Amino acid sequence: MSYLRVGPPLFLVVEGVNVSAAAPDINKLCSVAGCNQDSLSVRVSEAALSPASTYIASPAASWVDDFLSWINPSLPKCCRLNPDDSPQLGPPGSRCPPPDQPPCSTNASLCAACQSCLSELPVGGRPHAAQVSKFLPWFLESVPSEGCAKGGAGAYNSALQKDNNDPTGIAGLSQGMITASAFRTYHTALNRQHDFIAALSAARSFTEQASRNLGIRVYPYSVFHIFFEQYLNTRRDAALLVGLPLLAIFSICWLFTSSLWGSVILLVMLLSLMIQLAGAMYMAGIEVNAVSLVNLAMALGIAVEFCAHILHSFCVSHGSRVARAKAALVKMGAPVTSGITLTKFAGVVVLAFARTQIFEVYYFRLYLALVILGAAHGLVLLPVVLSRIGPPSWSDRKVAASPTSMELEPSRSLGVQGEQTIAREDAAGRLPAVAATGMAATAAALTSGSGQQQIID
Repeated sequence: MSYLRVGPPLFLVVEGVNVSAAAPDINKLCSVAGCNQDSLSVRVSEAALSPASTYIASPAASWVDDFLSWINPSLPKCCRLNPDDSPQLGPPGSRCPPPDQPPCSTNASLCAACQSCLSELPVGGRPHAAQVSKFLPWFLESVPSEGCAKGGAGAYNSALQKDNNDPTGIAGLSQGMITASAFRTYHTALNRQHDFIAALSAARSFTEQASRNLGIRVYPYSVFHIFFEQYLNTRRDAALLVGLPLLAIFSICWLFTSSLWGSVILLVMLLSLMIQLAGAMYMAGIEVNAVSLVNLAMALGIAVEFCAHILHSFCVSHGSRVARAKAALVKMGAPVTSGITLTKFAGVVVLAFARTQIFEVYYFRLYLALVILGAAHGLVLLPVVLSRIGPPSWSDRKVAASPTSMELEPSRSLGVQGEQTIAREDAAGRLPAVAATGMAATAAALTSGSGQQQIID
């Protein structure tokens, strides 16, 4: 059974093949006599000798090799033309099928005058561009048979790009240039996800090296490439989808709060949450792919809600760090718990009953871990961090930034302006210590004087 196992087909697409005899493109692709020793077909055959590393199982089916063999005069039954006008075969110069195919097989005299397309090969052993333009469409219409097994019908019907606007039916052939063509080979049997990713990476490495060495653009294609291409740059995509939102959150927080200290703490909390969420993904069996990376970017935006409200409440509170952390937790703990944690938990639990695995794995498990870890960071870890190394209060920063001389001015003046200043400071609840001391002394003196007057009376 191991001999019957085969992997998906691999197409090596070549763009811009010059079919002129003066151009070396044909010799860069074929593997028959006269071709380059490092041609594309030779490279594929060599790669098939080490399938464990190249993931290529067999040599390529080359339309160039079969066409050169089909048009060669050494195979006179393959490429034949009718020199006479015939109702069955067409006007002079039209294609004549092999002798074992109708109408030649049913009426031998009808095809008796058919002759080989080329009496001899041109100098260099390669057909000219005009000959390729005429006989290549015939090759694609020729059905393989016992008389000529090199016909291209069936095997190469889709190997060359078609164009109905081109007189030959092949894109670019009338201009001496084949726009695109494919050489078919097969991958080895691929069973695991790692095998598909490695096969795609190996195929791209092979074609990139062939393109550099041959001077012709070659790229691979297989049916599974579009599904596993996302895994080739997973680390780069993860860094972009998580790093750029983190940078944006840090910049916006710094812009609106003017607190570099608080912005850094928020950034550290989010980084910690993302790292723990990655660990939860590993434990829950969530693979890193395009779906999970997009969910991570969305989870990062949701995670801000768990921490930003607590941090803002801490910054606007008064007192020591411990007192402000308690005040922030008392003020915003319930809203974060009921308005964010419980509501998101209720919405996520519904996904647990989804019949589609992508919703159950990539959405339910990931967002459930996000809700649990987000609540733990916002309601447990962040208040502890703020009570130890939290940023200063915004009101304390404003008081510290105000001039000290303006606060001492009322104590240096006994006029009306000083009294008005004292009244304003007292109304605002910011009575300077010096003025307060003076008022206390005056009140004491008045009380003492009043007591003496009572004694005299």
